[in-house]
Amino acid sequence: METSDIYSVLKDFSSGLQSAPSPSQVMWLICNTVEKTGLNDCVVYNADIESEELTQVAAIGAKVNELQQIIDPIVLKFGQSIVGNAALLKREIIVDNTALTPNYVVDGDICASELSVPIIYDNTILGVIDSEHKEPNFYKQHHLLLFKTLAALAAPWIGNPKIPDLYLTRRKTDRQQASIKYGLHFDNSQLKQVTIDYMQESFRLFASLSHDEFEEIMKVFLKHYSKPYPFKHISVLDKMLAKHNEDFKRFLCDRVKDLVKLSMDDIFLPSPKTQRYHFIIEHTYINPLNDHQAVADELGMSYSTFARHLAKARAELIDFLWAKLHKDMKTVAPIIE
Repeated sequence: METSDIYSVLKDFSSGLQSAPSPSQVMWLICNTVEKTGLNDCVVYNADIESEELTQVAAIGAKVNELQQIIDPIVLKFGQSIVGNAALLKREIIVDNTALTPNYVVDGDICASELSVPIIYDNTILGVIDSEHKEPNFYKQHHLLLFKTLAALAAPWIGNPKIPDLYLTRRKTDRQQASIKYGLHFDNSQLKQVTIDYMQESFRLFASLSHDEFEEIMKVFLKHYSKPYPFKHISVLDKMLAKHNEDFKRFLCDRVKDLVKLSMDDIFLPSPKTQRYHFIIEHTYINPLNDHQAVADELGMSYSTFARHLAKARAELIDFLWAKLHKDMKTVAPIIE
C-alpha cells in the first residue's frame, strides 16, 4: 500500500472516531481500518488491569462470523503470548519467525509473522492491536507505523471517551432486567424468577403465528414502539389478546420491547459496518427523531437511501427475532412446562 493511501485511511479513521460512541466501537473501527490497508488479519484485545487479562473484542478475517461476532474469543494473561508481552512491557513487538518464539500462541491457523502494538493512555494499558501473517518476515516499518498511529489516535477515545457509553449503559440495564423478567439467559436460578404461566402463554402465542403474520405484526409494533402500548394499534394481535388479563398484556408488551432492544444490539452494534442500521432503528423507532427525513439528515443520506437501509435493517431485525423466539421455544419451553 502506498504511503498516500495510508494517510488517506488514517484520515478516514480520524473522522470515524468522531462518531464512535463507545470504546468497543473504536476497537471495531481499528480492525476495519486495518482491513482497508489490505491486511486480512487483525484482532484487538481489551485489557482488564485488575485481572491482568486481555480479551479479544474486535477482529477481521476468520475470527468473525457473518453476524460480526468474535468466534471463540481468546483470553490471555499479561505476559502470556506475544500479545500478552506487548501489554506487560507496554511496547510494540514484531516477530519475523514465530517458530523461534516460545511465547507464540496459536489462534486458528499457525502463522509465521506477528505484530503486536499496545494501546496506552495516561501510562495505562488499554488493549493491544495484533496481526498475524503466514509469511515469515512479513511486517515492515510501515506496518508498525500504521498500528502505532492507530493506537495513539484511538487511546484517548478508549481511555477517556468523549461521548459517554450511553447505549451500553442502557443496554446493560436492559439485559439485567430482561434476564430477571423473561429468563433470556436461562438457568435454574433465573427461571425461578420468571412468571411461569405468562412465559408459557407467550410462547404459545408466538408459536401460533406464521412468519408472515409475525413480520406484519412486528412492522406495526416497531412503528408504534415509543407509545405506551403498541399492541392496541395491531388489530389482529389485539383480538388474540382479548381473552387475557391486563397484567399479561403488559408483560408481553414489555417482553417484546426488551427483545427488540437486545436483539438490535446483538446484530448491529458490534461493528461499524452495521452501526448505521443500529442508528436507524434506534432513531426511527426506539427513540425517534421528528421524522424519517431527520434520521436521514443525521446520517448524511438521501431519503431514498435511508428508506432502503431502513427496510433492510427492519427485515434483518425481524428475522433475527423470529429465529430467536423459535429457538427458545425448543430449548426453554420444555423446561418451564
